[in-house]
This record gives sequence, structure tokens and C-alpha cells, in this order.
Amino acid sequence: MLEILLLRVIYRKLAVIAEGKNRNRAWAWLGVVLWIGGEVLGVWVASPRAHTLVDVYVAALGGAALGVASAFAIVSALRVRPLPDFPTATIHKS
Repeated sequence: MLEILLLRVIYRKLAVIAEGKNRNRAWAWLGVVLWIGGEVLGVWVASPRAHTLVDVYVAALGGAALGVASAFAIVSALRVRPLPDFPTATIHKS
């Protein structure tokens, strides 16, 4: 349950960073995907070498932390997208 709450906080922070760069909020999903992917990768790497279940869980959390850190690095490195330059309306006198 705590992980779900933490993922919500991470999503919101990444969404704020993305919107500050005039990007879509969908970039925030990168944090969620890399969190879950890091957990799975941590379990996969640690399982053959782990002596206890705690070792596997710590490796999963470490992988999740690396995934979220890389998501923050990617979203923070995005360039600011300029706003579209809309033409202004002109009134022609006839």
C-alpha cells in the first residue's frame, strides 16, 4: 500500500516537471513503468544469489529506486517545448 502512495507522489512530481517544460503529463507514467520494471529486474537479478527473502526485497527496492531516479533524469533533461505561435487576427478594411 505504501508503494502505491509513493507512486502517486512520484507521478505528480514528474507531471509537474513535464508540464513546466510544456510537455504532456503522460511523461509522468515513465516513473511508474520504470519503478515496476526496476523491481522486476531487481528480483530477477537477486533471486539466484539471495540467501533470504529480505535480500530479494531489498534488491527489488534498489532496482525500483534506480528506475525512478532514471525517470527523473530523463524528464528533467527534456527540452522546454516552445508554445505554438498562433497568428493574430487582423481586420481588413474594405
